[in-house]
Amino acid sequence: MSEKYTLMQAEKARYPIARMARLLKVSTSGYYAWVAAQQRDGDHLLPSLRARRRLDEAVRRIWVDSRSTYGYLRVCAQLRREGVVVDRKTVAASMRRQGLAGISPRRFRPVTTIPGTRTHSIPDRVKRHWDTGQVDRVWVTDITYLRTRAGWVYLCAIKDACSRKVIATAMSTTMTTDLVEEALRRARILRPNAPRKVIIHSDRGTQFTSEQMYEYCRELHLDQSMGRTGVCWDNAMIESQWSVLKAEFYDRYEWDTPQQAIQGVEEWDLRLLQHEAPQLSDRLPDPSRVRSPTRGSPDTGRLNQSNRPKLAGNPTKTSSRKTRKSSWRGSRATTGEGTSDRPATTPETAAAERPAIDTTACTRPRRGS
Repeated sequence: MSEKYTLMQAEKARYPIARMARLLKVSTSGYYAWVAAQQRDGDHLLPSLRARRRLDEAVRRIWVDSRSTYGYLRVCAQLRREGVVVDRKTVAASMRRQGLAGISPRRFRPVTTIPGTRTHSIPDRVKRHWDTGQVDRVWVTDITYLRTRAGWVYLCAIKDACSRKVIATAMSTTMTTDLVEEALRRARILRPNAPRKVIIHSDRGTQFTSEQMYEYCRELHLDQSMGRTGVCWDNAMIESQWSVLKAEFYDRYEWDTPQQAIQGVEEWDLRLLQHEAPQLSDRLPDPSRVRSPTRGSPDTGRLNQSNRPKLAGNPTKTSSRKTRKSSWRGSRATTGEGTSDRPATTPETAAAERPAIDTTACTRPRRGS
């Protein structure tokens, strides 16, 4: 009986199930019961079901390895890095089928920055142009609050704007300039080959605008840069790091004492410093692959137009229709056409004598090509 059902399964794309059941003298209900039994048996699954089961196992493995933090976008990105070509919707369906979900950050709640007394004398040297094309040219820093049942803990981090890597961190139960100095000291030790002058960008909090911070930056040969008061986007490079830390790790646990929180964050520092999460797009910078200084523009770090490779056979895009028309008339004047001694022509002969126009030079390239 199973041989008949196997034949029906193999030929169902060419013949109706009811007709094959009638010719083979079997019931359609028996056939569908056999198919359901095959789906329950892992050794005799259909090819499509076997592929679905392998995908579910890979999705769950990546989700578990991420400590239950990855959503379908980052799971899909990790699968593609492993060589598995799959659509995002397929990954989302697999996670929904298994009851898996990623961690979403909490709703943004701005924290008021208390400005210091020297804010007017420190300019914004970065102006949101984070990537200068070279590492250790711009560092960004900030302090975040971490809540425990026994009080607050404060975390300061130093991040390189080009490689997007966190260089050094420091934690304390008091939010003073000493906390920032400790983080900067560790950054200088961990980056001994950094240039003599490095821009350190921050907000306008009192820890960064104090005289103590000013003198310490002069000692370490750091040029201070600060964004506008109350504009968190001027320091978004480091603010996004706090979102990842709190959403994927800190806010998922209860912390009784500051010492317990400090120990937990230090254990998570390896993930924080390496930033092992896969990138969702090739245009996003990968921290493990620092771009060459010659690739980026001195201003924005983007690919220079002069260095962009020119592909053979690309259609030439003229500026406007008027320019194309004038250039065609100029070519006729150069060849001596259109002079006064030329005999009058009819519309038919003019159309026949008109030079052929290269359509590839007048056609705009299709978007995305």
